Amino acid sequence: MGCSDSKAAPVDEPTDAPSVTDALSSALSGVAKEAGDAVDEVSGAAADAAGDAKAAAKKAESKAKEAAADAKDAAEQATKSKEPQTFEELEVEIREVIKDETKLDKLWNRLDFNGNGKVSLAELTLFVKRDYPILGNAKALMRSYKKTTQQDGDGDAWIERKEFIPLLRNLFYFNRAWDLFDGVDTDDDRRLDLEEFKANVGKVGEDLSAEQAEEEFKKMDQNDGGLVLFDEFCAWLANRRLPLD
Repeated sequence: MGCSDSKAAPVDEPTDAPSVTDALSSALSGVAKEAGDAVDEVSGAAADAAGDAKAAAKKAESKAKEAAADAKDAAEQATKSKEPQTFEELEVEIREVIKDETKLDKLWNRLDFNGNGKVSLAELTLFVKRDYPILGNAKALMRSYKKTTQQDGDGDAWIERKEFIPLLRNLFYFNRAWDLFDGVDTDDDRRLDLEEFKANVGKVGEDLSAEQAEEEFKKMDQNDGGLVLFDEFCAWLANRRLPLD
């Protein structure tokens, strides 16, 4: 039997099968899209980070300005403590502070150092001794506190922001009153007797005869004890409406 030579017929590939080129192109396209998305994500994160950094820098700048302002105030206070003011110089300064709400708020914040809106007698004493020792007479301080809270204020035991200006005025008024009282109290026992008052009433700014002085002394001596204390003297000054500035 004879054999015949024959070539195998080529097998045609299906026409709808993707070529290697198409598959590679599609894969590259997907990779490119994923890379683009990743770049967008990184760019967005970088933008957010830049925004956060800008906000943080702005906040830090604001805090730095506040710290610088506080440091300036502290330096001014330190200068004050090194260079004592006269009573008159301090009065001029406080009058100017009262006219400026910003300065007044800063001074109140130094008094109300814990920020609760209420100031006790102990806090007031600390504030005066620290910042304005020239106003620190204990008798005058107590009278200022009592008048501010019980008469000028709402009657409670706390000094509030709305009572701050009356407090400042009272501090000056009663320290001036103490100076007058101390001038009449020649034996420095913190009490006035009749003879002291008669001999020194002119220092108070009153031109009284001996009889008139004795009559005024009786008005001051509310308990008829023969001695007048600072509180009684202050009440008498108020009744006489004597100017202290």
